[in-house]
Amino acid sequence: DKIQVFSSNILIHILATGSSFNADVSVVRGEPDYMQLPSGLFSTAEVQNPVLVMEVLSKSTVGYDLNEKLDEYQQIPSLEQVLFVSQYKPLVSSYRRSENPDRCRAGAEQIGSFERHLPKVQIYLIDE
Repeated sequence: DKIQVFSSNILIHILATGSSFNADVSVVRGEPDYMQLPSGLFSTAEVQNPVLVMEVLSKSTVGYDLNEKLDEYQQIPSLEQVLFVSQYKPLVSSYRRSENPDRCRAGAEQIGSFERHLPKVQIYLIDE
């Protein structure tokens, strides 16, 4: 399956709640499932089927991202993993879909997705 990576200009639409959020990064496996508008047309600005969502945490958004947004993201059937990346220190929190599909579990030292492991420190390396 092909993988498409989207930046924050694409909204994540949660069909179950009707909410939409800007994630810093989202990943879709296969074709994007775009939100259907009342007119019957599809909005290419909102996807409903991310498998991975990444949020960069700031002091002003950390509470909202880790509570309200995570609760909403758990309503997306296709979602496998949510990553929260601190912009102040090398800290990444990983939440993956658990055996109970309504709950995500916190991850460990390495972040696994798409059959690969990426040590946390590599997320913060910048190639200049």
